[in-house]
Amino acid sequence: MVAVTAFGMSPSGIPSAAAAAVDGGPLSVVVPSTEPDAGSPLAGGGSATAFTLVPPSGAACAGDTPTDFYTVTSYMVPTRVAPADLTFDSMGPTPSGLEAAFRQPLFDATSTSAFVGAPTLDNAGSPRPKPGGVVNIPAFSLGVFTPGQVPAGTYNVGLACVVPGAGGALVLDRYWNVQIDVTADSGDQPGGFTWTVVEDAGTTTTTTTTEATTTTTAGGSTTTVASDAPTTTQPAGSAGLKAATGAGAADADVYGAASGPRGTPLVQSLTTLPATGTSVLSPVMWAGLLLIFGRMAVLLGRPPRVRTPQP
Repeated sequence: MVAVTAFGMSPSGIPSAAAAAVDGGPLSVVVPSTEPDAGSPLAGGGSATAFTLVPPSGAACAGDTPTDFYTVTSYMVPTRVAPADLTFDSMGPTPSGLEAAFRQPLFDATSTSAFVGAPTLDNAGSPRPKPGGVVNIPAFSLGVFTPGQVPAGTYNVGLACVVPGAGGALVLDRYWNVQIDVTADSGDQPGGFTWTVVEDAGTTTTTTTTEATTTTTAGGSTTTVASDAPTTTQPAGSAGLKAATGAGAADADVYGAASGPRGTPLVQSLTTLPATGTSVLSPVMWAGLLLIFGRMAVLLGRPPRVRTPQP
């Protein structure tokens, strides 16, 4: 029974822990449907500004929620943390922290719930099996944070597909990312900062200026020759992001006891969206109960053995 149960609960699409997460492409930051000019590009705003994230057309997890247990979650981390290196639990990116140790999910602008454990949906907005689409993303806001909790700097902000792996840990399947710059602003309410979208954050461009060489001949004439060095563009992966931010070998991801298991009481007080899909623990529990009851039935069904006293 245990073997059959374990086989039945193993989604065919679950990646191994060693599988590399897939970069699904850049996200667009736009005005949410609840605001005027819905769908228009949004260049930035204050901590209370509502925004939503739009992945590329056809964005989907490798599996769906009803049959493969994939769910969609969100994240906001400093750029020293590459999206492909993120780890998650049911509450969002781990280890959670604020201020210098900032690492948090995104929060719904209306309910202030963390956007984690959301089901994959089809194009009609239904959680039916397949194609595991990442659609119907809600409006977000950074207004849950108070002054000082989000330090000035550049952040990776995005959506990710996760799936239960070995031991119940969540495995990152793929992600969609955009970067924002956060600037302290004492006039902003309630967070005390503003943010702007970083354009073309997916590539690093190195431009070399044109140098001119001038040669003077004996007759007094001059000749100028322009030397154009090519412009190179390369993907800004994990190493590129760390080099750009100067993180180097000393990663500041040090999480003291003050942060607590889920940041501060602010984050602990925020509710989360209910986890959806089929739990992988239920089949194991039922299999264990069946084994126990089966063993009891065998023992109780045996006739009692009476030993005859020896003279």
